[in-house]
Amino acid sequence: MAAKKFDENTVFMRIRDLPVIPTAVAEIIKIANDPGSSATDVEWAINRDQAVAGKVLKLVNSAAYGFSRRVETIRQAVVMLGLRKLRDIAISMAGSELFAGLKDDKLVDGVGLWTHGLAAMLWSRFIINQKRWVELDAVVTAALMHDIGIVILYQYAKDIYAEVLSEAARTQKFHERLERKMLKTTHAKIGASLCAKWRLPIAITQLISQHHSVLTPAEPAVGILMLADHLAFEMGFPPFSWSVPPSIPSGLNQLLELNDHDINEIHEALPLIRDQVLQYRSIIAGNGKDQTRETKE
Repeated sequence: MAAKKFDENTVFMRIRDLPVIPTAVAEIIKIANDPGSSATDVEWAINRDQAVAGKVLKLVNSAAYGFSRRVETIRQAVVMLGLRKLRDIAISMAGSELFAGLKDDKLVDGVGLWTHGLAAMLWSRFIINQKRWVELDAVVTAALMHDIGIVILYQYAKDIYAEVLSEAARTQKFHERLERKMLKTTHAKIGASLCAKWRLPIAITQLISQHHSVLTPAEPAVGILMLADHLAFEMGFPPFSWSVPPSIPSGLNQLLELNDHDINEIHEALPLIRDQVLQYRSIIAGNGKDQTRETKE
């Protein structure tokens, strides 16, 4: 097979000139993941990018939140939603910019890849809230961006990576397994390298690098990301239309202290989180108008 000539050095040479993260997106991610950031800091970061601010307000005014009056400013959104919820929305809207340059074809759909990350992000927030592990907020951003390495590989080494994805689709094998076999590296490692270059919080970089470990993770944060990734698959939002879900390491429920009640809550939350994913996606895909609730002034 032609891909046998590729190795990790070949791949990294092809993507050595990694893209620079948009300044406004970087500011939102960094401020949103800084426990010391204030509502004013978050408001400033969002308002730096009017496209992101517009998407945030459109989502806040959608049927997903059901406010009786229209929210006109980011400052009002902070008051209405609370800082943590607004940070999550801002990260999801800003993060969509990182997937925007991916051209859709039969192997990869940029919106679909972002939607998978979004679903994982919403699940990670659900689990963090469920277990009251608020100190693990970095998982939320990492969940949205955990497959950013796929974007980079497909944009900057497409001829190499398309062969990997084609083989994964043909054989119905998990794509990360074939990355290891054919490229001697993975999208997780590439994504972590990108986040390090972008100087994102180290917790995000480490989480992305470990999210497909075959071993039971030692830290709950990695376990949350793994479970959120799996749940995104299970609810019908895979990264690729043809992809199969990753296996879950044994012992994950014990690591996350999930009891029967917690698992039942996760099952019961499926319709709500699916609706949230669809509402968010309608904003990004540009067809959010039909699903946006009319508000009274």
